[in-house]
Amino acid sequence: MQDSTVIDWITKDNILIFNWLIIMAPVSVIDYIIVHELCHLKYPNHSENFWKEVAVFCLDFQKRRDWLRIRGLELSF
Repeated sequence: MQDSTVIDWITKDNILIFNWLIIMAPVSVIDYIIVHELCHLKYPNHSENFWKEVAVFCLDFQKRRDWLRIRGLELSF
């Protein structure tokens, strides 16, 4: 069974999997989640280069990430 606290992950074969509960998040946060995971295909870590890549596509990624930190647990049943 899928853990309802896990938002997304990448398999060893680079397949992106998203928890269906993210549909309850604002569209801007969903965009951030997708960009975040796509950037992990290039940088499999949270290095400075990873965050620079995220910023290319989501200039306000910190605001979106903060939303997840504060309200992410609300994305459940």
